[in-house]
Amino acid sequence: MALIADVIETAKIQGADQGVVDCLAGVLESGNDAERCLAVQALGRAGGQQASDLLITALRDGDPDVRIDAARAIAQAHVGEAIPTLLANLREDPVGEAKTEYVKTLRALGAVDATDLLCTLVVARGDNAGIDWEDDLSGWDDWLDVQREAVMALGDIAPPDKGAMAVSAIVESLQDIDGQTLWVEATGSLARLGASGLATLTDLAKGASPLNRKRIATALTAASDQGQALELAKQLAADPDATVRIAAIGTAATLGNTDVARAAMDDTAPQVRIAALQALGEADIPTLKKALGDIAPDVRIAACQAVVTSGAQHAGLGLIGRLERALRKGSAKLLAALVEAAAVAEPDRAGPVLEDITNHQATDPVVRCAALRALTGLRRAKTVDLLVEAAGDARQDVRLAAITGLAGLSAETTPLALRARAALAAAVAGELVKPPADWAPEEDTVLELPPRKGAQAAGEDRGNVLLDDEGNVVERDTPEAATAADEAVADEPAEADPGPTSTLGAILDFKPTAETVADDGPELDDADLEFLEMAGHRPGRRKVSPEAKVAAHLDVRRLAARTVGSLALQEHVEPLVLATDDRDEELCVAALDALAQLGDAGCELSSAEDALLRHAQARASGPKRKAIEALAHLPSDAAGGAIADALRNGSDAVRVVALKAAATRGDSDADFTELARDGARAVRLAAAEALAAKHDPAVVPDLLDVALAEEAVHKFAVVDLLAPFGGQEVDTALVSWVGGADRRRRLVALEMLGRRLAQAPQYAVT
Repeated sequence: MALIADVIETAKIQGADQGVVDCLAGVLESGNDAERCLAVQALGRAGGQQASDLLITALRDGDPDVRIDAARAIAQAHVGEAIPTLLANLREDPVGEAKTEYVKTLRALGAVDATDLLCTLVVARGDNAGIDWEDDLSGWDDWLDVQREAVMALGDIAPPDKGAMAVSAIVESLQDIDGQTLWVEATGSLARLGASGLATLTDLAKGASPLNRKRIATALTAASDQGQALELAKQLAADPDATVRIAAIGTAATLGNTDVARAAMDDTAPQVRIAALQALGEADIPTLKKALGDIAPDVRIAACQAVVTSGAQHAGLGLIGRLERALRKGSAKLLAALVEAAAVAEPDRAGPVLEDITNHQATDPVVRCAALRALTGLRRAKTVDLLVEAAGDARQDVRLAAITGLAGLSAETTPLALRARAALAAAVAGELVKPPADWAPEEDTVLELPPRKGAQAAGEDRGNVLLDDEGNVVERDTPEAATAADEAVADEPAEADPGPTSTLGAILDFKPTAETVADDGPELDDADLEFLEMAGHRPGRRKVSPEAKVAAHLDVRRLAARTVGSLALQEHVEPLVLATDDRDEELCVAALDALAQLGDAGCELSSAEDALLRHAQARASGPKRKAIEALAHLPSDAAGGAIADALRNGSDAVRVVALKAAATRGDSDADFTELARDGARAVRLAAAEALAAKHDPAVVPDLLDVALAEEAVHKFAVVDLLAPFGGQEVDTALVSWVGGADRRRRLVALEMLGRRLAQAPQYAVT
């Protein structure tokens, strides 16, 4: 690595840009295989003539992985001068994986000179054409991968004067009965090969399977001759198979023709009519009317969706009448679609109807949710009242739609929005939906541990509750009852055994006697005894229904608490503080998280300080982390002390939050440099982020230390953090690692240099 060491001073003198490229050149000359691969990957992002020359040289490297990475880097950097070397390698390099990469790169470079060679590889391995391959054919044939890539490449690079030759080669590959399936790649390339390719697709469609005809129709979207492609699409739109017709309709629409879709509105298959309606985009009134009156419900639903997508009012569609008629016998899915479409097409007339639908208790929940969403958009005077009423519904999806609607209204400043804000505040405080009179909080599940090892074997009975498979308690028999039962059985006369009546019966009725049973029983070790102790004993616990649902009043509080944080409204602080004192941990965590969001948005949290400090001392990690996150927005000494205590004594997850809170406050005495050396991975990364936020060049060595720690798991994260820093200092340090004796540092530095060049092109050579 002597050559690399020589460029370190060069990097310091003439700038890190040129020094980095010189460093990578040194790695290509004297590094090992892994280092050369990383150097090539970095050079693909460096730019400049020197990097291009080095990449072309790397195509002749002795290691196939280096050659493969060089080809990829050349495609990325678009080094056209590499085409002759790539063509030579495609012939001479015996490694199949490398050949596949050369074909991809030639395609990316638009190498028309590769057409002849690619045509050869599409048809056969080219052994007679001077193309070298590895001798070992015991495994996967790499030519199949090369063939697939060559087929796709011909559609992009074959010049017009060699289009017929390319088409012929592709068709021959499709006709190989022993070959692989190439219809997807072949149809795409043929469509891009101009008139000859499209004519071939027309011929192939006549005898192809429905799946391949669909592939032909799909491939026409990328055709070079759109006029000829459209004619073929029109033919396929009349195909007997519905999937082919659907693909042809979409292709015609992509090519700018909607006549095919309009004609398909009379198709016999509902899925084709739906595809036609979707292909039309903004359909006209007659087409929408036709679709809304379709016999198939799915077509009518698609028409409603088209109305909603257009966002335009269409009083002539008669959606209100259709909705009222569908209320008697329509499906819930159709009714929901009609509700949303009516609110868009006829908002004034739809309002009263939607209010009645929402108020009616027999309304399907799916329809009710759609009506609530539509009413939220209509902003009617009764909207808030209806949303409040729906918030207490027995169905969670209805409650969610109601809370979401209230949140949507609260974002405005109208009188209706003020009422919605107040409703949300009441929901968080538990005043919007009252708990039932007989409701009591569920007690936590308490597990009864099985008896200690040896207890059952010793005859101890600790009174564990026995449960059957249904979870019901099984009464234990007393010793007296068991003895009496045994005596009763012993007193009963034994029934005579009639014996088997056939040979088969004798075989099936065989009962082992004392002579047929081994004298010695199985030997049981400690593990067996421990398992036997558990037999008949299960942890005693409360039986819980798998379909248990959250009480409406509690669920509404949770939903509202999760919602109000994003609204950034000061008036929601007090209700959230009240919610943090609830015994329901999920509600408490949601409220604390919302307070942290409000703090991020600049709301004043001083009234919440006592509650936050109390939860910062909690044992549970969830409330503790959220409380500390919110305390970051309070300037008091008590808040700072709680954060510092959590940073010293908390779990890793808590310490990460506390570290970020300390960085947010900016007045903490936390030693971020020391924390960047912490044993916890997440803590190190959080400390690195805090150090980088200082924008002080003095922290660069500390950040680089974080990149090296624990098998360099944070190397790319550190590169991202170093992006705002000047290039020379960082790149010089990485170059020095490459020139050092530590192999691990060299590899990490090369990976970081590649990432840095990709993210910071201003540091690269131009």
